Amino acid sequence: MHVLYHVQAIMIMESNEYSPSAATNYEKFLFSIAKGLLDALPASDKSFSRLLGEAPFLSVSILELLEDVCCSGDGDRITQGLAAIWNLILSRPSNRLACLDIVLKCAVHAKDEVRTKAIRLVVNKLYSLSYACENIENFAKKMLLSAVDHQVSESDLRCSSSSGQRMETCNPENSTSVSQNNENGVPESKSMKDVPSFSKNVQLMSLSQAQQKASLFFALCSKKPSLFKLIFDIYGHVPKAVKQCIHRHVPILLRNLGLSSNVLKDLISNPPEGCENLITLVLQVTTEESVASADLIAAVKHLYENRMKDAAILIPILSSLSKDERCYQYFHGWLIFQ
Repeated sequence: MHVLYHVQAIMIMESNEYSPSAATNYEKFLFSIAKGLLDALPASDKSFSRLLGEAPFLSVSILELLEDVCCSGDGDRITQGLAAIWNLILSRPSNRLACLDIVLKCAVHAKDEVRTKAIRLVVNKLYSLSYACENIENFAKKMLLSAVDHQVSESDLRCSSSSGQRMETCNPENSTSVSQNNENGVPESKSMKDVPSFSKNVQLMSLSQAQQKASLFFALCSKKPSLFKLIFDIYGHVPKAVKQCIHRHVPILLRNLGLSSNVLKDLISNPPEGCENLITLVLQVTTEESVASADLIAAVKHLYENRMKDAAILIPILSSLSKDERCYQYFHGWLIFQ
C-alpha cells in the first residue's frame, strides 16, 4: 500500500509535465496485486476487498476486473465481488456510480446465480440508500419496458439445430414463398399475415429473457408496492413471454408482500384496458387465504357492472357474497352455477 501511495505522489508531481509513466505504472502495479490476491487466496478472504477500499484511487482496469469477478466467477467469487462493490459504494463516493452500474448489470445478467445474488444486494441494501434508490428504480423500469418493446436484430437470430426446431428466418423457402405469392397476384398484406413474425427479422422473446429483464423490477415491488401499478399499465400490450413472467411473479409477490385491500382496491377501481386476466389472477391469489374486504368486494362489483362484463372476475369473491347476492347474480346471468 505504501508503494501505491508513493507512485501516486509521483503522479501528482508529474502532472504538470504531462508524463503518463507514473499513472501507467500505478495501474499495472495495482492490477497485478489485485489479480494475485484473487489467484492466491480463497474467495472468503477479505484482502481483495480491503485493497480496493484502501488504494489511493481505482483505475478503469480494476473496475473491469471487479466486474469480471462478479459476472464470470463461481458462487463464492460472485459473492466476493458483490461484497467488494457494497463496501466501495459505502466508502468511496467517487466510485459509487461506477460500482452501482456494475451491480445493476449483474442484476439483469443472463446467468441465474449472478442475477439472483445481485438482485438480493440491490433490494436488501442498495435500494435503501438515498443516493442510489432513484438510479436503481429508473434502471429497473427501463429494463422492464425494454422487455415490452423487445426486438432482436437479424444478427441475433440463430437456427436452433440442437432442439430440432429451426426459425422461419433461417429457412430461405420463406422469402421465396412470399415473393411467389406476390407474383401470383396475392396481396402482400395477406401473404405477410401467413408469415410468422420471425421472417420480419424479429424474434419473440423467450421466458428466460423476460425473467432476466423483469426480475429486478418485481423484487423492487416488494419494497415499494406503488411500483406494482406499472405492471397493470403495461399488461395489455406485453409479449406472451412477459405475461408468463408476470403470472409467475405476481402470486409470489402478493403472498410475500401481503398487499392491503386498500392497495388492491385502488388498482382494481380504475384498471387500464387489457388487464382483465391480471385482475382475475390478483383476486384469486389474495382471496385464497383471506376473506375479501367489503371495499374490495364493492370495487370488483363496480368494475364488473361498469367496465368488465366478464363474470370470471366475480368468482374469487363469490364466497364473500351473501346468499341473496349469489341468487341475484345467478338469475341475472352474472354467474353460471352447476
